[in-house]
Amino acid sequence: MAFYREQQLLVNSWLPAVQELQRKYPELHMYELPVISTGYLLMKWIIDNGMRSGIKDPNTRDHTITIYTDTKKFRKDLDMPTDETIYVMLVDASGAVRWKTGGFVTPMGATLMNSTATELIGK
Repeated sequence: MAFYREQQLLVNSWLPAVQELQRKYPELHMYELPVISTGYLLMKWIIDNGMRSGIKDPNTRDHTITIYTDTKKFRKDLDMPTDETIYVMLVDASGAVRWKTGGFVTPMGATLMNSTATELIGK
């Protein structure tokens, strides 16, 4: 989950680790979730079209879901203290967050994500 366009570098830092997991577990799905304040709802068409044209890869485009919401409440509900970074989560089939971290990928973060996915999927 990202809150600002400038955070795309943070998102991209996780892609190799996530893609490795998806090769290991094809049933695992990754979604990029830009989280935008409802104050921008009047500009939704412009924002959505801008994102659509900016995402060249069809698979990435198909797995990007923009969330227009009260961002403060959304962050509070998901225990995300700030919008100054991104959050990466593993969510199980019931919707429960099973693992979460923020910021750039780190070797420890990638390892913990991998081990949690292995526990969840059971292979």
